[in-house]
Formats: sequence, structure tokens, C-alpha cells
Amino acid sequence: MYKLLAKASEFLAPNLKPEEELFLQWHNLVKELKRLNGNDPVSVEDTDIPLRLQWIFNLIQQDSAHLDSLHSADSTEGTIHGIGPCLEFAMRYKIFDWLVALAKEDNPAGFKSYVLFFLTNFVRAPSAVSLLSKSFIYKPLARLVAYCGDTRCSPWDREEMAFLQVKFSTCSNSQRGWLVG
Repeated sequence: MYKLLAKASEFLAPNLKPEEELFLQWHNLVKELKRLNGNDPVSVEDTDIPLRLQWIFNLIQQDSAHLDSLHSADSTEGTIHGIGPCLEFAMRYKIFDWLVALAKEDNPAGFKSYVLFFLTNFVRAPSAVSLLSKSFIYKPLARLVAYCGDTRCSPWDREEMAFLQVKFSTCSNSQRGWLVG
């Protein structure tokens, strides 16, 4: 009963700044992964990891969408989009690097599909296009592209294809040429 109340209080914490909420969710995700490491094999669906990844994704998306709305009001040609507090946290703590490294290991089982879904939706978002050339996003995405072809007939073929399709269509639609390098 205590665990249930503790988890409920984590999600219902009052008035945290988005970057504080992101820190809390990331910290608890890492804690959960450490707890599961080396224990009996468990599926990711039997944990709260998918919920935490969705929460992290929403916080990062809200941050980048908020910045885009601020910059569109400014609307000067050639303006470089800034990085908000949640993206700064993701950059500082290398969240994208960690997610890609953990996806390669796929521990707990099924984690890779959630990371592919997370990054597919991140790349698909209009607010992410201006960020794709940043090294803290570019490098993990390039590694994930390389990992996508590692295993034949993997259980994540559909998610891998969706990720690659979105990534390359975004790249071809973008004027930046961030894939070359």
C-alpha cells in the first residue's frame, strides 16, 4: 500500500517547474532500470518505464513547442532557436545518448520499442526540426540508425522502419543536411 501511495504522490507532485519534473521522472526511470538490472527477466510492460518515458517525452515536447511559439512571435529570418530548460537538461544529462545505449541492450525486454517510439515522435514533431543538427541529438540518432540494421527479423522491425522513415523524410524535407557529417 505504501508503494502505491508513494508512486501516486510522485505523479501528483504540486507545481513543479517542467525541468524539475523532468529531473524527477528521469531520476526515477534510472532508479527503476538499476533495480531491474541483473534481476529476473522482466518485460518493460510490467514496469512503469513506458509511463515515465511518455512523461519525459511530453515535458521535452512542451518545452520545445513553447520555445517555437516564442520565436515565431519574434519571426526574424535566420533566427537560431534557443534551447529551453528541459532540452538543456536533456543535453546536460545526455538523455538521448542514454536512451539509445539502453535501446541497444534492450534490457528490460521491450525497452527498445519504447525508445524507438519516443525518438520517432520526437523527430516527427515540427519543433524538433531546428534541433536535429545539434550534436546532443544528431549523434544518438545516427547511432540508432546504425543499430536498426543489426538484427534480422527482430521483433522491432516495424518500429525501426517507422523511425527510419520519419528520420529520413524529415532530413529530406529539411534544408539543413544534418545527416551528412
